[in-house]
Amino acid sequence: MNPLTPTEQNLYNTYLKHSRKGQAWTPRKNFEDLSSTIVSPLKKLSLFLSKYPQINWEEYFAAPNVLHPEDRYPTLDTFASRVGIRNYQLYKKHQENQSPESHLDEIKKGLKFIGMFCIKNKIPVEKYLQHKNGLMPSWTMHYREHNISPYCLFELGANDFYNLTEEEQVYWAPDLINTLDILKTRYHQSSKIKGLVQEITHKIKNFVSSELSKSNSQT
Repeated sequence: MNPLTPTEQNLYNTYLKHSRKGQAWTPRKNFEDLSSTIVSPLKKLSLFLSKYPQINWEEYFAAPNVLHPEDRYPTLDTFASRVGIRNYQLYKKHQENQSPESHLDEIKKGLKFIGMFCIKNKIPVEKYLQHKNGLMPSWTMHYREHNISPYCLFELGANDFYNLTEEEQVYWAPDLINTLDILKTRYHQSSKIKGLVQEITHKIKNFVSSELSKSNSQT
């Protein structure tokens, strides 16, 4: 039996923590006596999650307890299946429906992601919403992969979403069709989050502009 890597050990302990449903638990230190019925799905799950580095492990394993608190906690096999991904997607949608203030860390990470993406692709932040990967608007892919929050977009000209045809909206960002207006209203009603997004967006625009100028001067 292949020994567990440090990553797989951390993954298993994260699973154990959430399987306790908030009760006291002790991280496992000795993994030599784990049965194959645990090791096999654990390795499968580790490989599965390595394909989706944007997934937060804590959130991934927390999803069942938030969505179905009365149910028995799922097995490792479940997390390595479509059910696991579906639960995570529903969990992220549940988060999205919370107050803007609860998205603070996600918003900060998302705006930083946008800045780094713009530097990598050598575009100003103002052009972010127009950037495409083939026919697909890049921001819709970033949203679907949970790299950005919708709240990251409102100071970038999020009206560009409305410029998509109805067919494009359904194809590229179906989850946002019925929620973008609601989220935008919440955003404008939250002076704290709106002020923060405006401040960070301004800083990122200046930073990206400076980095692109440096790059252009060196070519």
